[in-house]
Amino acid sequence: MQRGLFDQQNTARILYYSHLNNLDIPAALSQLALFEFEKTEYIKTEALQKLHQAIVPLKEGTCTQLADFLENDLGQYLTGALQEDEPWIRKGLTTQIIQRYDASTTRYFSAVLHPAELLTRMEMYKESNDLIFQAIHDHGEDAWLRQLQSVNFHQLGQEKKARQFLTMALFFDPISCREEWLIDEAVKETWESVITNKSDAKAKVELAYQLWRKKIIVLETNNPIYIDALKSAVQTQPSDNARDQHDPVRFLQLMVMAEWHRINDEDILAITRIRQQMKALDPLLFSDYMAQLV
Repeated sequence: MQRGLFDQQNTARILYYSHLNNLDIPAALSQLALFEFEKTEYIKTEALQKLHQAIVPLKEGTCTQLADFLENDLGQYLTGALQEDEPWIRKGLTTQIIQRYDASTTRYFSAVLHPAELLTRMEMYKESNDLIFQAIHDHGEDAWLRQLQSVNFHQLGQEKKARQFLTMALFFDPISCREEWLIDEAVKETWESVITNKSDAKAKVELAYQLWRKKIIVLETNNPIYIDALKSAVQTQPSDNARDQHDPVRFLQLMVMAEWHRINDEDILAITRIRQQMKALDPLLFSDYMAQLV
């Protein structure tokens, strides 16, 4: 008898999470009563009903509306009783967004949320990479998306490519890269060593340089879109009020250009000109950089 009851509760629990994965909250509620009891059941039921009321108007909404809810509103419903259910609910909402997403569109849903990130979170790594390649082709270089490509290749077991794309991200705009997605163990270890007593932005710049200094990453790329974007970036002079933050990033960008010339065409005049700019930006860092080339 007791075993039969246990099996029934276990089956109900499995079905409950399956329904959350499909964002079918009424069906999830019907299973909840079979394995949650008394006060716990009431609190979770109330929380799920509030979430359901918020989601119902979005059922016929646009993909962008769902993405906006995922990014800005969902979190307030996932505290307390639903905290442990968050992964299944997020996956359910993400699945809904991906199913409605027009793959021919390569723009961000919002200032920070790109559909490629949702594909990565759903473990659709190849599809995410394909979308990112097209997005960069359509809209230009993007450090955050390059970092996401690095994550995708890491998860696909292609470590060399993963570090190549992380290098492209960090040396184009490290400040746009996201700590949450630094998943390579050697990179995470270096990050922990540089974040102490530094702002997030300064630590990200330091991370890029130290990874190169430790030979964890190498500065070599023949990606024409990336090189053209770097050339454009280093030719653009920052305004005075942006200079303090931009100069360290500019130093990294110039590093890549110097290495590109050194490896690909041995243009001594170009290398000399770039190194002069690097020295003017940060004499001490430039001295250390040159010492690593010996």
